[in-house]
Amino acid sequence: MALTFNENTAHAVNAFWPVAVDNVYKKHLFWARLSRPGFKMTKTGNKCQVTIINTDAGAGGAYDKNETLTQTPTDETTSAVFEWKRFYVPMKISHPDLSELGPGPTQMVDFIKTKMKIMELRMRKILTLSAFSDGTGATGLLTTKQWPGILALLDTNHATTNYGGFNSGDVSTWKPSISSNSGTNRTPTLTRLETVYRDCSDGDEQPTLLVVRSGGFSQIWNQYQPFQRVASDAASAKLGFPNTPVFNKAAMIVDDNAPANKVVMLNEEYYRLAILKGNEFRRVRISNLEDTDAMLERLHYSGAIVATRRERHGLFADSSESSL
Repeated sequence: MALTFNENTAHAVNAFWPVAVDNVYKKHLFWARLSRPGFKMTKTGNKCQVTIINTDAGAGGAYDKNETLTQTPTDETTSAVFEWKRFYVPMKISHPDLSELGPGPTQMVDFIKTKMKIMELRMRKILTLSAFSDGTGATGLLTTKQWPGILALLDTNHATTNYGGFNSGDVSTWKPSISSNSGTNRTPTLTRLETVYRDCSDGDEQPTLLVVRSGGFSQIWNQYQPFQRVASDAASAKLGFPNTPVFNKAAMIVDDNAPANKVVMLNEEYYRLAILKGNEFRRVRISNLEDTDAMLERLHYSGAIVATRRERHGLFADSSESSL
């Protein structure tokens, strides 16, 4: 018995679905790094709750051999709470579209592969725009349904604007390192970038990611290259991104979806991707649509991006960018 339209299509989609889903992460360095084992976490509950360090430990130190040591308890942690955000991409495959492709399986396979690629690209774009947003209707996906992303983490109004449930007026350490220039763009010189980098560092705890648009990267590259050999990031190379340049210890990610006129510095030890259990690229299939000769697949994703030490991240704002 010959397979039906839905059966044939479903077999083809089943074959390509795992690759398309994996590529949402694997084809973009930002997501490839955040989804690494040990950096991505799976959680449950109505909201995403994470433990943060709210003060440096005051106890401990040197002591003499007969000295009585303090037994006073210390509390250096509290919890930040983030809303789960939900995203989806539909993929519709109609019987008329497949019928017009001509005989043989090759055309159908190529058509479905193209549909899957579109789904992959769209989901990655949705997640990226949201991750780089401020969580309001003014940036990213232009909706409050998105993540409070990088621009919320690095908000210049951190003293009054909540992130994770509170602000730096509530917890003094809950503030990023920010260099701004009252809205007037200036060259991202190595000295200026180094100042922000050091301000959000403590010993070997330093930013590991630098995110910038291509025009901003050109400004940095033109200054950086003449003075020293630019090394490649080994961790990024292992993920399939060789020749990724580094600034100090930070791998440099160039993406024109990143915030304009800004250089973002993140410490991945304190910047994590959280997945709502069972909702990482969840597949929903509607085999027969009632109102059309087609089948529908939907890719769903629910999660949060959270910072657990806000002071370990930095922003060089009002940065000039080259025209490309």
